[in-house]
Amino acid sequence: MIDIDKLEEFAKAATPQNIDGAEIIERHEDGRCIECPACGGEGSVEIEADFCNYDGEAIGLQFYGIGNAHGAAEAYFRAANPATILELCAELRRLRALVEMSVAQIAQQHP
Repeated sequence: MIDIDKLEEFAKAATPQNIDGAEIIERHEDGRCIECPACGGEGSVEIEADFCNYDGEAIGLQFYGIGNAHGAAEAYFRAANPATILELCAELRRLRALVEMSVAQIAQQHP
């Protein structure tokens, strides 16, 4: 069973995960890499799907790979943001309560 309390705790502790607002700072003259201001360039990566310093925090994120898997991973990451997870948890709580109520009603009708 899904631990809704733990999932909500993680979602509330996370930043909104708005990677569209990430900073990209070029490190090299040819623009191949970005430099994270928080690490002073020690974590430079190729620009493809790299996100640095988003949600007002020194958070870095990179999606890379061969084929379509990294694109699917990025799409999932964007879709499963904390706000969405909190909505899912609330819906799951409501549905569980309905199931429990229905089970109790059936038990009363058929002792």
